[in-house]
Amino acid sequence: LPDALELAQRLLADDSTDSFITLLAIDVLRRLDRAPEAAELIARGKILQAAGSPEHRMLLAREVSLGGNTAEALAAAYEIVREHQW
Repeated sequence: LPDALELAQRLLADDSTDSFITLLAIDVLRRLDRAPEAAELIARGKILQAAGSPEHRMLLAREVSLGGNTAEALAAAYEIVREHQW
């Protein structure tokens, strides 16, 4: 897991807007019992503007909601759904 965290952190440094890499970093931090660091990552202001699949972006919105910022998360989730109607 430490190697996975190192990789995730390096990838985030290269592209902090990738939703999949952000989710990976959050998951690895939690698995390493470093939940406060995961919470810091979630609390970053631009996490909901991350690029990626609608599924990954929705998972980030869920993380933000669970972190206590429900209004912002719901607004982001609504926008994701609106962008990807069929």
